[in-house]
Amino acid sequence: MFRQGTKRWPKIILNCLHIQKIVLEMVEVQKRQYCLPLQLKIVLLFHTLMLLQ
Repeated sequence: MFRQGTKRWPKIILNCLHIQKIVLEMVEVQKRQYCLPLQLKIVLLFHTLMLLQ
């Protein structure tokens, strides 16, 4: 059980790094457009949550 847990860690770390990249991209978009439509923010948030699973 513990070995399986350690094997999953690299995937979790990669997911976290990928999410960080998406968040940084979202921030850059917000800097350019300043105010993203709420609908788009929800879509991006949902996409991020899907990657966590």
